[in-house]
Amino acid sequence: MTGNFLLSDQKIFPFKSSSPLSLGIELELQIVSPYSQNLVARAKDLIKNLKNSPYHELIKPEITQSMIEINSSIHRSPQKMQKELSRIQTFLMEQAKELGISICGGGTHPYQKWSFRKIFPTPRFKNLSQRYQYLSKRATVFGQHIHIGCSNGDDAIYLTHALAFICSI
Repeated sequence: MTGNFLLSDQKIFPFKSSSPLSLGIELELQIVSPYSQNLVARAKDLIKNLKNSPYHELIKPEITQSMIEINSSIHRSPQKMQKELSRIQTFLMEQAKELGISICGGGTHPYQKWSFRKIFPTPRFKNLSQRYQYLSKRATVFGQHIHIGCSNGDDAIYLTHALAFICSI
């Protein structure tokens, strides 16, 4: 394998190697009203407040304005990653409280109206919204992505298949 990957839009992206078995995590989180627990479009306010914080590069907007994403640093130890995420969580909860909002995660929101979602105004998200139309708003899913470093594309494919097999047993 050459390490290049072809995506559905016919662009070829080179495989970006990383230190084997390094760890990283992405958490997509809901921004909700503490009173109604409904999603609220307050990501712009939250991101604006984080601009001068030590976490401004780790807490980012997601496709709709009722969600944000936390990206951990790259780690060699799950314990150190957990400590970092705990510090980010504490900071994020303080920021949310100042804005009168709450943060929660997991799966999908139980009673959100996808048609009410507002796309976060970045060129990337606007492009995705134009390309996928209503699906961009409808796919408001709050998940967790764990990244495991691999030195080459062959190892990444092998690890993906091995993990899929383990999860299917």
